[in-house]
Amino acid sequence: MLSESGAPMVSRRAALAWFCRAASLFGLPRTVLAVGTGSAPDDAAGYGRDPDMLRPHTPWPLTLTRDQRACASRLADLLLPADVHGPAPSTLGFDAFIDEWLSAPYPAQQADRKAILPVLAMLDQRCAGSFARADEVLAARLFEQMVNGLDGTDPSGFFLRFRQLCLLGYYTSEAGMKDIGYVAPSPSATFAGPPQEVMVRLGIGPTK
Repeated sequence: MLSESGAPMVSRRAALAWFCRAASLFGLPRTVLAVGTGSAPDDAAGYGRDPDMLRPHTPWPLTLTRDQRACASRLADLLLPADVHGPAPSTLGFDAFIDEWLSAPYPAQQADRKAILPVLAMLDQRCAGSFARADEVLAARLFEQMVNGLDGTDPSGFFLRFRQLCLLGYYTSEAGMKDIGYVAPSPSATFAGPPQEVMVRLGIGPTK
């Protein structure tokens, strides 16, 4: 199912699972993942140290507008265009991931929110209100300007951070993990020991 912007609809449950995969790679301290800060919109709180698994709920609201989500998706597509290795971020529902990330009430996510949303607004303003609907020439020109610094926007600040989030979101999606050849652990009823090539690489030598 597609949203009004044409992006695939991603359930809140799936988006939160995506968020957690990305957060685990981001290396958030346990205390950051455990408690809210009160700095999010509407003073939202985090899950707390002991989530209620019998009555699961998401304590913070999603806060990005449709235009903000569309703008972020267009920018992500310019960063990671579709190729033979995988589809564009927008076709995976990247807008749902970035909305979940920037809406979360934790310090790291709130810092990203403050850095990213004003620049998304600037991009929309420079495109008659919608960077997502801008023609390819204008979008590409603004993207190139942004790489080199746009109106004082330090590329080591907004741009590099957004690129990190784009890569983080993309390569923790199912398509992204498939692209890099990640194989998730799976349960097994038996264990025959480590593969021989692993033993040799570790310098243990052949097993008898």
